[in-house]
Amino acid sequence: MVLVVAAATLAAYALSRVRLPGRDLLLYVLLLFCSVVSRTAAMVPLFLLVFELGLINTYLGVTLVLTGGLLPAAIFILKDFTDTTPTSYEESARVFGASPFQILRDVVVPLVRPGMAVIAVWTIVNVWGNFLIRWSPTASTPRAARPTCACCRPSPAVLGAGGGHVPVRAAPLRLPLLRRDQALMAEVVLSSLVKEFPGGVRAIDRLDLRIDDGEFFALLGPSGCGKTTLLRTIAGLEAPTSGTIEIGGRDVTRVSPGGRDVAMVFQDYALYPHMTVTDNIAYPLKVKRVPKAERHRTAAEAGASLQLEATMERRPGQLSGGQQQRVALARAIAYRPQVFLFDEPLSNLDARLRLEARSFLKRLQRELGTTTVYVTHDQSEALALADRMAVMDAGRVRQLGTPVEVFRRPANLFVAGFIGSTPMNLLEATVDDGGLRVGRSRLPAPGRSFPPATRWWSASAPSTPSSPTTSGPGPSPAG
Repeated sequence: MVLVVAAATLAAYALSRVRLPGRDLLLYVLLLFCSVVSRTAAMVPLFLLVFELGLINTYLGVTLVLTGGLLPAAIFILKDFTDTTPTSYEESARVFGASPFQILRDVVVPLVRPGMAVIAVWTIVNVWGNFLIRWSPTASTPRAARPTCACCRPSPAVLGAGGGHVPVRAAPLRLPLLRRDQALMAEVVLSSLVKEFPGGVRAIDRLDLRIDDGEFFALLGPSGCGKTTLLRTIAGLEAPTSGTIEIGGRDVTRVSPGGRDVAMVFQDYALYPHMTVTDNIAYPLKVKRVPKAERHRTAAEAGASLQLEATMERRPGQLSGGQQQRVALARAIAYRPQVFLFDEPLSNLDARLRLEARSFLKRLQRELGTTTVYVTHDQSEALALADRMAVMDAGRVRQLGTPVEVFRRPANLFVAGFIGSTPMNLLEATVDDGGLRVGRSRLPAPGRSFPPATRWWSASAPSTPSSPTTSGPGPSPAG
């Protein structure tokens, strides 16, 4: 039973997370084959196989036969449990530096535990319900004559001078390693960054960007513009096709997520549902093998700073949306990273709570002074929170500047049509004797010079109708 559950868990997790061509088809074919071929028909081939392997009359032979017959269905059942587990839980652990084994032990296994229990019960029922297949590889020789394998034989004892047993291998000694002092602020520099997915889709197209120390920087753009891919690339969850990423003057382009010293708050917060608030906040410190008392003290301090004292023993399912957001922030604060990465953390909140959370986030970032990269499609959030912002479209930065600069002086037609609670009014105009002609009307433009015979766009913001602005040459309406 233990072997079936362990092997099925590992195989189901691998099949759920690793993208292989024909993965699902292979699993269905194996399951169908095991269902169609009766165990009585498979008994003779199994006996011959066990005989050739020299495992007749051994428990190992029986175990292998039973495990091989039950594994396909067990993997199929457990894969459904694993598929329902959000990958953001594992990505969050990776950002905090957890190893694959730690992720499997602390995150995946607790979440698929109900499925493992189902497989355990199902295995016991199947094993005890099939006596014929259970004993087919076993001969009738007495138990005393049954040979033992090398792994089952007792190992010779090593005796010391006083006759006591001496361990053959000493237990490993773990020494605590002090973490180097690191600045809380770091500059982020992206140079010629490209991220291309299979099929030639470019999510990031030769992007150059510099985010200053302690800056609250917003990435704004419509869905599909590449802003979340850019954030995940900075975090190390996506590998860039080309280009470099520097954090705090260190090239981290090929560094794993846990080695970049960043903390990421996901859109769904990625709080582990099987852990309490205290354990969620303290998990990044557990990954770094901080003693339990110290990490719980740090978690209590981080929770108290965000008014979470009354919820520290609750689980995420018992919290409101605003409380879950603060737990995710407290976990990031307890980690003490060089850079905060926020992936639309307010999108799941209602309108009133979102307004309160904006003020809270801005105040928190000012108090911590940590470099922050904030992804959002809500321009009101970007305009209210950011020190500087980048408007993105099709994997490129269309305009970079302060919120006031972007709002009042859009650099191109895309930004002009995107920024503002209502889009700017865009009218096609042509140059006419030092002014702009719009339809049958002519707009004077004193102090401005325009190239002759050029098609321009005249734009005015509805919020400031007395201050019209003009943008550069634009495409025709058909273009």
